[in-house]
Amino acid sequence: MHGKEFIMKIIRTYFTLVTLITVAIFLIGAQLAPDASLSYTAFAIPLIYAACGVLPSVVMYSRKELTVKQFLVRKVIQLGLIEILLFTVIFDNVNELKERTDMVILVTISVFIIYTLVHILDWFQKSLSAKKMTEELMCLQQAVK
Repeated sequence: MHGKEFIMKIIRTYFTLVTLITVAIFLIGAQLAPDASLSYTAFAIPLIYAACGVLPSVVMYSRKELTVKQFLVRKVIQLGLIEILLFTVIFDNVNELKERTDMVILVTISVFIIYTLVHILDWFQKSLSAKKMTEELMCLQQAVK
């Protein structure tokens, strides 16, 4: 995947991430701080977190087809980079990380779930697209005969 196709995939992933991150923030916030009120700047948080989630996608860029092993190694590196970027953005210092172990665990689990959901949704979308193409090709073959 290169060029325009890669950029389109990143854009689709970004907007999927924004949606899923917003849901995760709602669920975690409802559990940890149900009475908290947010300012308008809170609307930017899912956008920033999604950008952190998309930046490591550069690791997946390749001019040639990746082997399964290369693909899996790059996916693990990508997930690790996403976790590091998000922890850097979310927590101001190492002491806050140590004090908020409950939040660290919830964020780690949320990132993994969102990462997995994005891949499942991407697979589902590609599967539907492939099915549609197959049907169109079969119709074309029928028309040619």
